[in-house]
Amino acid sequence: MKRPALILALASLAVSSAHAETGETCMNQTQALAFSDFLLATVAPIVAEQCGTGHAAVSPAIVAAQPQLRTRFKARGDAAWPVVLDHFLGQQEDKAVADEMRKQSDAMRPLVASVTASAIIKDMSASDCAMANDLVDALLPLQDAQIARLVTAFMRIGAGKSTSGPQLCPLGAKE
Repeated sequence: MKRPALILALASLAVSSAHAETGETCMNQTQALAFSDFLLATVAPIVAEQCGTGHAAVSPAIVAAQPQLRTRFKARGDAAWPVVLDHFLGQQEDKAVADEMRKQSDAMRPLVASVTASAIIKDMSASDCAMANDLVDALLPLQDAQIARLVTAFMRIGAGKSTSGPQLCPLGAKE
């Protein structure tokens, strides 16, 4: 894919993400769980880096789990990526652009991960590491699927209160 086409594809993805955030298209439960797995795989290593050894707000649970946080959710994130990409590309009005983006899935993933992580982590400060430490300490004993379900439940709770972030379809909506 040539650079102008990639830029067009990224712009299109931003537009489709904006559609998702305004509630024009919602994520069904399968898509929401996949998005949670993708988020965990994307954000956990960043939190481990920001709150781990060698940083101002060292968090004991995060330091202990740093190697695990860097890799634990990767396999589920890898498996979730096609579902996440299909959700966002399904909102793309220009099907030719969506098809081209689908062909460039491997190139799109780090870009989408970067944008997603930036949106979540942008306001994280050293003072947030204590909360992150508590979350890591509470969540790590759970199985990965249970953690993804909890993240999805929190997204569902927040979805009705804010237009930012992914909008989830009501439970029981057609898959």
